[in-house]
Amino acid sequence: MRIRILTTALMGGFCLIGAGCTTLVTNGGSQSPGKAPLPGQFAFQAKRGFLTAVDGGGRTTDVIHTDASNPRAWEKFRLWFNANTGPYYAIQTVNGHFLTALNNGGQIANAIQSSSTTIVDEALFNLVPEAGARASFGAYAIQTVRGYFITAVGGGGKNSGETIHTDARTVGSWEEFNLFRCGDLGSGSTYGIETGAPGAFFNISNWIAAAGGGHSAGPNALVTNDLIPSHLTFTLLRQPDGSYAMQTASGYGVVPRAVELC
Repeated sequence: MRIRILTTALMGGFCLIGAGCTTLVTNGGSQSPGKAPLPGQFAFQAKRGFLTAVDGGGRTTDVIHTDASNPRAWEKFRLWFNANTGPYYAIQTVNGHFLTALNNGGQIANAIQSSSTTIVDEALFNLVPEAGARASFGAYAIQTVRGYFITAVGGGGKNSGETIHTDARTVGSWEEFNLFRCGDLGSGSTYGIETGAPGAFFNISNWIAAAGGGHSAGPNALVTNDLIPSHLTFTLLRQPDGSYAMQTASGYGVVPRAVELC
C-alpha cells in the first residue's frame, strides 16, 4: 500500500510510497518567514522512474538519473520554502547540496547541477500543479524562475547521457512529475491511498475511496472502484502518540482508532 497526493495545492502537504514515503496534497500549517525546510523528505517520480541525485549531490556532470524504481537515499530531497519569495522552492539533496538550473533554464546539456551549498536564484523552482483532465490527481511540473520547465528526457528511465533538459516552454508528459513525501507527514494534510505494486505513475483504479464520500459502515465502507476525487481524499490527523487518524473529505472518521502508516 502507498499513499499518494490528490489535490493540486502545494504548500507543504504531500503523498506516500513504499516504506516510509508519502505523496503531497495540502499542508495544515503555514511556513514562518525566511528560508526553512518543510518537514520530511520528498521524491520526484517521472513517467519511467524516480529522480536520483547521483552520489547524493555535489556534481556538475552526470548529475541526475531517472531510472530508479523506488525512492531510496539518493532519490530523497528536502524542500526549502521562503514565504517572502512567493511560490519558489529550493531542492536539497541528501548530502546538503542544492539543485540548480544552469542559467535558470533553457539548456539541453548539463542542464541541472547539484554542487551549490547555498540557495541562489538558479536553485529556485516553482512546483506547478498539472492542468487539464487529471488536474485533481497530483502531478506537478517543475519550473525555473525564467519560466522553463524541467524535462525528464524520454519520460525518464535513463542513467547516462543527457537525462534532464530545461528548455521546455509548455508542459507535456515528460514534464510531469508525481511528488512523494517521506518521513514526517505533518498533520492536517490531505492524501490519497493507493494499493498495488509501487512504481506505477498513474493507476487510480486501485485507489481506496470512501463509499459515497463517507458516513458508511461495514465491509463496503472503503472501495476501490470509485473515482470521484472527493471520495479519494483522506486527511491525516496526527495523534498524541505519533500515529494518525484518517478523516474523509466529508469529515467522517474512517476508523475509531489511530492508523499507522509505516
